[in-house]
Amino acid sequence: MARIRTIKPEFFRHHDLWTAERESGLPLRVAYVGMWCVADRAGRFKWRPAEIKIQVLPYDDIDFAAVLDALVEHGFVQRYTVEDIEYGVVPSLAQHQVFNSREKESSLPAPTQRQACVEPASSQSGKEGNGEGNGVPSETAAVDAATVVFNQGRDWLQRATGKSEDRCRGLLGKWRRDHGDARLIEALGAAQRAGPIDAVQWLEAALRQKARASPADAHQGFNL
Repeated sequence: MARIRTIKPEFFRHHDLWTAERESGLPLRVAYVGMWCVADRAGRFKWRPAEIKIQVLPYDDIDFAAVLDALVEHGFVQRYTVEDIEYGVVPSLAQHQVFNSREKESSLPAPTQRQACVEPASSQSGKEGNGEGNGVPSETAAVDAATVVFNQGRDWLQRATGKSEDRCRGLLGKWRRDHGDARLIEALGAAQRAGPIDAVQWLEAALRQKARASPADAHQGFNL
């Protein structure tokens, strides 16, 4: 079921989303906004690319599964499985929307602690149309490896590089896919302690090296 959403004028200047679209050759900007209408107020949706395409890009001759995969790769959407059923979530939806008080709470399961996905915080109910997305989070994200990466890790990476939140999410999503959570958290901890001038270049070099810590050690090594 499609839902009414709002969009901020600055969305059209979203450089990281434009870059992802250019790199993938897929209509990610329209698809990403379309996913706001597909997702419920918690940002969750059933992972059914063919059905979603009919709602978002009905006239485009395109593989929407590839579109969703590209959004996942660049950190705009996350994918997870509960009881052998696949779901997706738009983690930052609550940052873009103030939800109508009449919109029902999500009936879809949240990612479990073991899922490589961050639970998005739902926003305080509000009137659609102001587009400010300033609702107060009311759910607490599960503390797992992905939460460490996308919360503490993203905060540190933004401070260290001055890059936008979405760009940092995209980098972290790519590194997670290529190297795994434990190795990435270990590298983030090492980078935090080293304080390199070019944090991105330093992290990419570190991630190419053989991981030295266990997942537990890696979690303990990153303190913010």
